Amino acid sequence: MKKSRKGWVAVLLSLVTAGLGQLYNGHIRASLLFAGAGLFIYLASSWLSFYFWWILWAGFALLAILRIASVVHAGLRAGHSPDVGAERYQRVGVYFAYLGILVSIYIALVQLAPMKSFKIPGSSMAPTLLEGDNFYAHLGAYQKAHPQRGDIVVFRYPKDPQVSYVKRVVGIPGDRIEYKDKQLFINMKAIELKQVPLTLQSAPLPRSGLVLYEEHLG
Repeated sequence: MKKSRKGWVAVLLSLVTAGLGQLYNGHIRASLLFAGAGLFIYLASSWLSFYFWWILWAGFALLAILRIASVVHAGLRAGHSPDVGAERYQRVGVYFAYLGILVSIYIALVQLAPMKSFKIPGSSMAPTLLEGDNFYAHLGAYQKAHPQRGDIVVFRYPKDPQVSYVKRVVGIPGDRIEYKDKQLFINMKAIELKQVPLTLQSAPLPRSGLVLYEEHLG
């Protein structure tokens, strides 16, 4: 005897992850379609966001739309006939296995993705980056290029690889760098600092005591 599918259960499962509500309804092809679309959007937006920053936000928007579509579809199709042979998949154990497989795939994609999130632990980069700020770094940015002056880079501390440093590049191979009496010299030339107004554009979350300078590293 076939059990009737409850719309509210299908909706709740779809809120957990796109496609799970369809699996509950017995619509296997629709479940795989929603799950596959979510994985594709996540992977594509992660890789392409390095070249076009807005793609990351577009990916988030598409994932949200996909989730809403999955919820609506699962709720409306809960009373329809399931796919042939779908009864054997309509079990709690299968739902957990389905969710576990998706989570494992997402974790693997995070490890393979060229983008990685970091959090600023201190104030040495203020006001460009404030303590507690979260940002993404591209792990392969210098595979085909070299760091340039002014780049903000993330690197592992040689004495403790578990610690990541976030710093600004001031010198490149061949440069002679000197820092004396709070003055930076590059190739014997003093780098002048010019104080500029601290605005919402230059520091989205301005704090008291911050001073913003402009400099040209050459």
